[in-house]
Amino acid sequence: MNNIIVYIQQYAQSMTTVEKRIASVILDDPQEAIEMKIVDVAKRSATSAGSVTRFCQRLGLSGYAEFKLELAKDVFLSKNQGLNVNLQSNPFIDIRESLEVSEVIQNVMTTVGRSLDLLNRLTNPEHIELAVQKIKNAKKVFIAGIGASGLVALDLYQKLLRLGISATYNVEIHLQVVTACTLSKGDLAYIISYSGETPEIISIAKEAKKQGASIIGVSRVGNTSLLKLADLALYVPDTENICRNGAFISRLNQMMINDMIFYALLSQYYEQYQQTIDKTWQGVSAIAPKVSARANNKG
Repeated sequence: MNNIIVYIQQYAQSMTTVEKRIASVILDDPQEAIEMKIVDVAKRSATSAGSVTRFCQRLGLSGYAEFKLELAKDVFLSKNQGLNVNLQSNPFIDIRESLEVSEVIQNVMTTVGRSLDLLNRLTNPEHIELAVQKIKNAKKVFIAGIGASGLVALDLYQKLLRLGISATYNVEIHLQVVTACTLSKGDLAYIISYSGETPEIISIAKEAKKQGASIIGVSRVGNTSLLKLADLALYVPDTENICRNGAFISRLNQMMINDMIFYALLSQYYEQYQQTIDKTWQGVSAIAPKVSARANNKG
């Protein structure tokens, strides 16, 4: 796991009261926490050794010993790269009224930069590599998402088509449910939901699992219903209120996950996909002048 400190910070909102006390002990002084025994953390957080072990397992680690190794690695890298190990970020991104346009532009750019830095810290290369293998080896890739996540799903759909990968996506939610019902063992369901709690998406994930398909879930950090059902979780930072004005950063981060997967596929299997990429580029290029001409005539 990369950047365990950032992961704990992101995960904090969905932690139990006991987990939050343990997290607070770790985040207050990561350097000191490296030297602590499990009983020291338990005593400092007014919990138990068992609670600390479960906390580590909730983070996807085997136990406290592995947690300390990851924490030590994180602190060491932070020191040597001049990073602040207690980096915090505004958890919610929302529009403020009465701002100058220049302020809006600067706010957008600053927010994007901070969020992409968090995404970089949270992304596990091994998970991206595993996602690539699952997509490449699947008999069929079914992509699901609605609303803003539907735009992300459409983006991945066209990217996989360009590689000649058998993929399917439909913007109509009922057809997504129908498609999930037709999946079978050997198929892959790539399901996108920032909240990880959208009822329709959870129903699709449950149906895909029932049919024996493998599931990749893309969601915010946390113990979401979608990620509980997924065989592989791809995390995006928890940077927006679930009841937000618009899916800004969450959509951008999900798109970046798409790009990571697409370019990893293309770079690792370039000879296999090069011809298909060239064919699709030539096909689109061939109709571009015609589309432009129609647009000019209408104007």
